[in-house]
Amino acid sequence: MKACEKLKSFKQTLPVWSRRIKAGIFTGFSALEVTGKEFRCIFPRVQQEISAHFDMLQASLDGYFSAGELSVSEQWIIDPFLFNADQMSDGDVLKEDLIDLKQTKQ
Repeated sequence: MKACEKLKSFKQTLPVWSRRIKAGIFTGFSALEVTGKEFRCIFPRVQQEISAHFDMLQASLDGYFSAGELSVSEQWIIDPFLFNADQMSDGDVLKEDLIDLKQTKQ
């Protein structure tokens, strides 16, 4: 579950990085900042290449790790004590166990 959440977070970060690079904002990429100052004449093309690479990386990750979204009946796994059991179907056999588990913590 943690790996799935970390991957999801990383994939959501890639477009942010791509937009920053296109805008000339190198926050988090200190080596690029130094290089950009030294090679201003070729740097717009480098920015485009880096941005395209981030886009390609995001698409590749979708192909390699397409785990999908957790169904409502699986979301309780992340934090069973904060999960609202009312979101689960009454037919879900785990609903009663989850309610009991939450009650034992209180």
